Amino acid sequence: MRNSKVLRMINRNFNLLGIYPIKTISFLRGILCYINDYLKLKKQDSNNIFPFHFNPILDDKYSESGMAKGHYFHQDLLVARLIYNANPIKHFGLGRYGDPIDFNWHLKGFENMYSMLRSKGIFYFSVPIGNQRIEFNAHRVFSISYLLDLFNNKFKIKNFYYVDDNGDLHENINLNDELIRNNCYCHYGLGIFELIKL
Repeated sequence: MRNSKVLRMINRNFNLLGIYPIKTISFLRGILCYINDYLKLKKQDSNNIFPFHFNPILDDKYSESGMAKGHYFHQDLLVARLIYNANPIKHFGLGRYGDPIDFNWHLKGFENMYSMLRSKGIFYFSVPIGNQRIEFNAHRVFSISYLLDLFNNKFKIKNFYYVDDNGDLHENINLNDELIRNNCYCHYGLGIFELIKL
């Protein structure tokens, strides 16, 4: 008991100096997993449909909660008016939360969600939008054209909303060719689709 009090006091004093021993230990622990997971995932990428960018998230495997900012804020506000189930497929298969490395796990997760929904059921689906890529090990970013291909013969789009790079919400958007081609001019936006299962 006394030792833990002393350690907390030492940690607090280091923090005042801008030194964060606990974060440093978490970083060192996470970097080895990050490199190992990256190599596993890269080996599975045969078609290069998600170019890799680096965006190391090194402590989520050991954290009990994440943090929410602009995209999540608008997503939750918008869909709180509707029945909603948050869609985590952007993280599937990247190992960030201790899940197995699997390049195609986002497709498996999507198919699983599709199979659980009854015909004419409504599905609220949200993912990052922009130039398609994996920001390893944070998340995938999907191009709108890739998503439309994924929805083809499975869903009809009832409504589309997005949060742009400035954090502004755009509601009831008609997805025309220009917006699709340019991913609504987002680098890292959030697309929110209200879908009806065919």
